[in-house]
Amino acid sequence: MLATISAWFIFFAIKVAPILSSCLITITYLPQIWRSTRTKNVDGISLNFWILLNLFLISMVCNALGLFFINGVSALGYLITELINFGFGLWQLILVIVYGKENRKKERLAKRVKR
Repeated sequence: MLATISAWFIFFAIKVAPILSSCLITITYLPQIWRSTRTKNVDGISLNFWILLNLFLISMVCNALGLFFINGVSALGYLITELINFGFGLWQLILVIVYGKENRKKERLAKRVKR
């Protein structure tokens, strides 16, 4: 019984958990990307956070690539989800940069008009 539970846990930890966690974190990007794209407003969103997150996501893609080269097709799902995560993270970073510049420009013009 204990051997069966430990074998199942090892299988889950190695095969299922990385793909499951990558899929779940991928879903968490969507509401923020949707809101930022729809409203074109990124006030309160930290540019530094998204830069650091994308650096981390690049390292996760490199990790997934390494696992793919070592383990082959069995790590393909993990690689694909990490590439999608990086794509969504990069997309949000670009939105923060582009809309953040527009928002800062509007604020500067509003200050000039007040004077």
